[in-house]
Amino acid sequence: MAERVVGTEPAEGPAPERLNLESDVSDRVATEPHKTSRREGVNVITVRTLVTAALIVLGVVALVAFLASIIGIVLVVLVAIVFAEGIRPLVDDSTAGACHDRSGS
Repeated sequence: MAERVVGTEPAEGPAPERLNLESDVSDRVATEPHKTSRREGVNVITVRTLVTAALIVLGVVALVAFLASIIGIVLVVLVAIVFAEGIRPLVDDSTAGACHDRSGS
């Protein structure tokens, strides 16, 4: 029978009953450990599923690594294009004057 804990109100109900650890542990331990990871004889996660997931993750990581290595080259090319477009008027002016001087001589 449950004992009443001193200092509790009667409305709170009786104290919890003491547990018999030996019988509770034996109820929770699987009698057949190989059955805990299976459902009706079929693996929950098959080897094929694990290999497929590993290949997908490896592909994503390889793609990210490839893009990370390419981004440096792309940025250098873009900076070179912007710089070249920025100095185009100076080059046009300097070459136009040089061509005009040669043809006038």
